[in-house]
Amino acid sequence: AEKEIGFGKIGMPLRVSLLGSMTGSGLDEIMAILGVEETVSRIEKAIEIL
Repeated sequence: AEKEIGFGKIGMPLRVSLLGSMTGSGLDEIMAILGVEETVSRIEKAIEIL
């Protein structure tokens, strides 16, 4: 079964994994600029670190 996780719990970790910063533009803008491949690559790298 899928668990519901609110955006509040993943927003900041996602932002840090994509930007390396806790501040910046909206996540939709960041992901659009980075593109799918780079976005996924950065998330995978963050998961490896964890």
